Amino acid sequence: MAVDASPAMGFLRGMSLQSPAWLPTRVAVQPDKAYVLLQDVARNDLRDPFLQQTVMRSSGPEEVLEIARDEAAAGAGVPAGIIFHVGRCGSTLVSQTLKQIDGLNVYAEPLAINELLVPASTWSRAESIVLLRRVAQLFARHAAGPYVWKLTSWNALFASLFAEAFPNTPWVFCVRDPVEVGVSVLRDAPAWFAAADPRALTIARLYGATAGDKPEARFLKLFAALCGAVADIGPNRGQLVDYIDLPNAIWNGVAPHFGFEPTDAERERMSDLAKTYAKAPLGQSRPFYSDAAAKRGEATTELRAGAEIAADALTHLRGVMLR
Repeated sequence: MAVDASPAMGFLRGMSLQSPAWLPTRVAVQPDKAYVLLQDVARNDLRDPFLQQTVMRSSGPEEVLEIARDEAAAGAGVPAGIIFHVGRCGSTLVSQTLKQIDGLNVYAEPLAINELLVPASTWSRAESIVLLRRVAQLFARHAAGPYVWKLTSWNALFASLFAEAFPNTPWVFCVRDPVEVGVSVLRDAPAWFAAADPRALTIARLYGATAGDKPEARFLKLFAALCGAVADIGPNRGQLVDYIDLPNAIWNGVAPHFGFEPTDAERERMSDLAKTYAKAPLGQSRPFYSDAAAKRGEATTELRAGAEIAADALTHLRGVMLR
């Protein structure tokens, strides 16, 4: 398939993409080219808590797009907002609630973005930024309007890359007490944190974990590194979203920060959704109950003893954002 290096959506020339619903679902970065797997997924089907759940439910046809390593930079199709987060901090509530805004598409933890970032390739930073912008164009084409990325938590380690690729895009960073986050992660660890596979090991090296670290120590290093990476890009275009301020912070803070003023009807839908458990599978809605106190009571001695490193990083970040 031919790839056109002209601006905006012109680089899709040569592809049989008449449908507006081609979603980038996977990315494979090779020495000279990147391959993007596109799947026909209806925009109105983006209701699952996580994008990959929607993709797995879809049976639409697929196409593969080649993107050359030496393509020119792309400027169009940037996200309306980016959600960074520390994990287990209400970010899924934020992304699910934003979906109640008419005309806004929210892509929650796209696998394509994860695969673009890790494993590391021989592409330069500038080339990786071009690829990130090209993939953003594909999301924009699928959205056919404004869209938001809610990234996977470890993606915040690359916050400076996103900030350079999309210098005018507003972002938020969702945070929560590190002990509460740690209990959740250690109780039910995501594969990229717990698994001894190449991707998990690569990510662990990014936040300074070593083979001899106990899980509590690895988590605290991760939390501190996430806060540090976001602090490094500074407060410009950014906003912190604290778990204790949810859900009101979504329609009063996040949505306006991304350029959306919810209508009364949208606010009502957002409020109704915020009363449910955001990660419940589609069709299995259930009420939300706070477990913050239970998590603090469940924290291990090791997690409590080492939490200062994470708390200090969060305090530093708060100071940076107030400048």
